[in-house]
Amino acid sequence: MSIRYLSCFLQLFALLVILFDGSVLAQSLPQYPLPKFGTITVDPDIQIDGSGMNVDTIGFWGGPDGTETLMLVTAKGNQVVEVWKYPFKGNELSPLTHSTFSGGRLNGLAVDQEADLLYVSIGNGSNTVSVFSLPGLDFVRNFNKPGVNYRIEPNLAILNLTNGGKNIYVSADSPVYIHDAATGKYISEVKPAAALETMAPDTYYQRL
Repeated sequence: MSIRYLSCFLQLFALLVILFDGSVLAQSLPQYPLPKFGTITVDPDIQIDGSGMNVDTIGFWGGPDGTETLMLVTAKGNQVVEVWKYPFKGNELSPLTHSTFSGGRLNGLAVDQEADLLYVSIGNGSNTVSVFSLPGLDFVRNFNKPGVNYRIEPNLAILNLTNGGKNIYVSADSPVYIHDAATGKYISEVKPAAALETMAPDTYYQRL
């Protein structure tokens, strides 16, 4: 090792010793007090009731410039998807209706922002998932596993896969049915230990 490199190494070593000396480090860092816990009051800008009794699921589709953003709502007691346009307050559009909604309770919503698609799950009677384009809300397709009973309140979750595909999960108490989100093709199903309704996808860890 040359004299110049040895000198640089020794200077760096001396600097590290100083930095990791507890007393020197503690004196060099500014001290910040921890914030106290407090209370805030949130005053809602808008309350959604629409034509249903109780809100089931809310989904958002983000428009290209924000002003086209849609809020989509399902609620107990009706067979429509309520549609609200930004800034939402006082800006309710005509609700989404479709023949596949008849005979079953609408519950779950899932928005695929990249594909501009809305998925709506309909319970027993229809037992299907209907797909609509966004923002026009034109019917694209519907799918299910033939012969299944989605029970009263099936819910939905979309998981982006590492291979670029997407799975959509339909909870029907138990089991949970897995479909290819792009085609609706049935893939498989899982049976949780207990019945469930709500699911949350974690794309980073590839978990549901």
